[in-house]
Amino acid sequence: MVSLYQYLIPVFATLSAVIMKLDQLKWLQVAAMALVVSGMIITNKGKHKRTSAMQNVH
Repeated sequence: MVSLYQYLIPVFATLSAVIMKLDQLKWLQVAAMALVVSGMIITNKGKHKRTSAMQNVH
């Protein structure tokens, strides 16, 4: 669970900088954030399926 927050730190840092008008959001940053978030979703779905399958075996 800690790794989830670790991957989201750059996303929140970028959004914070944009909100404080210290940086401008570019399409490449949006694409990178989408990749990070989608990768986390895919990974967590895989972990959830694996955990559920292991619980059903026992």
